[in-house]
Amino acid sequence: MRTIKAAKGPPTMPVPMNKTTFRGALKWVNLMVVLLIIILAVRYLWSRTTSGQLGGMHDIALTGLVFFCLFFVFLAVQSIRRGRAGQR
Repeated sequence: MRTIKAAKGPPTMPVPMNKTTFRGALKWVNLMVVLLIIILAVRYLWSRTTSGQLGGMHDIALTGLVFFCLFFVFLAVQSIRRGRAGQR
């Protein structure tokens, strides 16, 4: 049976959030919010398509919003990758 050794030294305190870690966390929050918008918009558009009511001006605008959000997801992922590459 294995035993776990206690860590030497004082207990570690949580690292305070500085500007860099806050920006990194905010990028993930932005990414999750945009993905939620995409999911909800595509779900709405799909239900309008299956019911035969697609084609209004707001549907076209919502489709444009989905494409803009996809572009924003691409930019957010690139930013997260650049941030991680800088940490190495």
